[in-house]
Amino acid sequence: MRKEKNKKLYINGLLCFTIIIYICVLLNIIIFKTLNSPMDLFTGNHPIMRSINVISFKEIWNANASMATNRTSILGNIILFVPLGILLETFLIHKKNNILKSLLVIMFISFLFELLQYIFAIGISDINDLILNTLGGAMGILIYQGMIAVFKEEKVKHFISITGSAVGVLIIIMTVLLTIANK
Repeated sequence: MRKEKNKKLYINGLLCFTIIIYICVLLNIIIFKTLNSPMDLFTGNHPIMRSINVISFKEIWNANASMATNRTSILGNIILFVPLGILLETFLIHKKNNILKSLLVIMFISFLFELLQYIFAIGISDINDLILNTLGGAMGILIYQGMIAVFKEEKVKHFISITGSAVGVLIIIMTVLLTIANK
């Protein structure tokens, strides 16, 4: 009994670690992408870029950009939020209506990032990003649901927690090495 409880705590700890690393990655890609330091948000020591697009699918394909740039932007917004759908479903295991809750949380988190970009003037707040991010999160939810249709929920949670933590450790190692190499 005690061994099972310790295993559960260990898996939950790995899941929390994975979520923390994922949030740091999101912050780095979305919020800190144009900053030399996170403190630049508060000092104003960054290029001022404040724009907002509230018309769906307007300018989703930039005619002045290459096909590769447009594709990367669209797919990047989708792929970036797939792990969020998977992690939320894993985290909200055994909760009723967790799919709808997960979708709402994904949409809220995406909205929060768009709002922060606008407030700090560090990017373009775009309804298309909100839609694509939510689509990516929904894909993550579907991936998770597909996994639990084939495997037991606890096995899926273990797999996601362990794999996510391993990827998190690799991200930390790469970040440290890149920081050292760039000094």
